[in-house]
Amino acid sequence: MRWLSAVACALVACASAGTDNPGNPDGNKGTDGPPTGDGMTPDAAAGPDAAVMMTLSQTTSNMNIASNSVTCNAGEDSWYRVFPLADFGITGGFNVQSVTFGAQEALGSPVVQVKIGTYSGTPGTTISTANITPINSTTVTIPNQTNPGTNIVAPITGVIPANGQLVVELFKPGMNTSTVYFYVGASNSGETKPGYFRAPSCLYQNVSIATPTTPGSIGVPTAQLNITVTGVR
Repeated sequence: MRWLSAVACALVACASAGTDNPGNPDGNKGTDGPPTGDGMTPDAAAGPDAAVMMTLSQTTSNMNIASNSVTCNAGEDSWYRVFPLADFGITGGFNVQSVTFGAQEALGSPVVQVKIGTYSGTPGTTISTANITPINSTTVTIPNQTNPGTNIVAPITGVIPANGQLVVELFKPGMNTSTVYFYVGASNSGETKPGYFRAPSCLYQNVSIATPTTPGSIGVPTAQLNITVTGVR
């Protein structure tokens, strides 16, 4: 069992020239573009704003740091980030195209579920799963990773409405850690908003972590979860 923090459960800190105008009976040269049926030329139509590719990130660095994860080892885990679109100057909707997350360590081809949705509450030291509205999910088989591992890209699509909050969840089911395991990757260079960790079968100071809670609130402040989202606004 990996005990890399003082957490009392199995947590591991581990983007012209004019032409003849056939509509003009006098044969004058036109200078404003093609004619309409009555010989008048329309103003040029304004096109829609060009789509802009963006990556939403809340960490200063997305480099995985060795032995910096937070996990319940054999038990099921979920890791979350909530991205208010307004924080990134997005005033309309946001079209998700992929989620990238850190894999600190992995063995035995573990399968992780990646979920996206909207969050209707106000994130604090905890978030409520009751405030999550699912949009889409996918599964990713993680190749073996040696500490501190690399980042994994999971293609996934979904539309977050204007003024919404995008929530990402990485879900790892319970595993026999002697043959299969996965530790999420985390950086420690700073973050603008916290991530969240849920492990209903783990205890911290004899309290179940059944509610998604910031790692800092359970004694692992350096575990700044590497989860980013790429899409088009």
